[in-house]
Amino acid sequence: KDIQILILVNTVEHAFFLRKLLPDFTAVYATLNEKQRAKFCALKICDKDEPLHLDRDKIKTDFRDGVIKHVIATTCWREGVDFPNLKVVIRADGTKGPIPATQIGGRLSRIADGKSKGVVIDFWDDFGNCFLNRSKNRLKNYQKEL
Repeated sequence: KDIQILILVNTVEHAFFLRKLLPDFTAVYATLNEKQRAKFCALKICDKDEPLHLDRDKIKTDFRDGVIKHVIATTCWREGVDFPNLKVVIRADGTKGPIPATQIGGRLSRIADGKSKGVVIDFWDDFGNCFLNRSKNRLKNYQKEL
C-alpha cells in the first residue's frame, strides 16, 4: 500500500474498467465528454458524478508528493511527468513502439531517497496474432534499451 504504482492505459474506458476492479486507484484522463460519460455509466464503470475535466495538475502534485499512491493514467501521463518515488509501472497500454518503451521506462529512472530500483510490469499477450506481435515488439524495444 505504501509503494507508488502507475498503471498506463490508452483509453479512459480502459482506465474506468480497471478502476472498477481496483477501487484504491485514481483514474487520470485528459477529458471526458457527456456522451462518453453516459456510455460508461450504462456500462456501470463510472457514475453520473464522474468529472468531465480533472484537475490533473493537483493529482500530479499529490502523486509526486505521495498523497496519492496508486494511479491508472491514460496517455496524458506518458510523457512530461516526473515522479521520483515511483517504483512500479504496469504497462496495460498494449502499444508496441520504441518511443513509449523509452518514455515509460524513464518514469522509473528518477532518483529518490530509499529507491534503489524501479519495476516495469508488462504482459505477454497471445490472445491473437496482433497482440502477440505487439508483445514481441515491446520485448525487442526493451532489449534495445539494455
